[in-house]
Amino acid sequence: MAMSRPSAVAKDTEKGSFFGDLKMGLGLSPQTPSYRARSAKSRRAHEEMLERSRRNEKKREKRRKKKRVTVRMLFEQERAERLAKERAEGQEKRKAFEKKRGEETARRRRLLLNI
Repeated sequence: MAMSRPSAVAKDTEKGSFFGDLKMGLGLSPQTPSYRARSAKSRRAHEEMLERSRRNEKKREKRRKKKRVTVRMLFEQERAERLAKERAEGQEKRKAFEKKRGEETARRRRLLLNI
């Protein structure tokens, strides 16, 4: 019993062969109706997979937005608020100091110039 080559057997079936499909895809051999049907089916499956992926990504994004607040996050938030408050108070103190110092300097200049 003679064995036939796999590519010869695959040409007559719906499945097709890898190298036969590759040749048809590259345009080295004419496309068969079976190849066109399998290609269209494959494209549809790929588009459906991409659509499912997009929907899953949207769901993941919603879950990320609903992130739970942890104790560490609360601690960091309180710390940032405290530092911002201290910074604002420090700036106010510095402005008051600069103003007082400027007034003292101006008073000394007036006294020295009036002598």
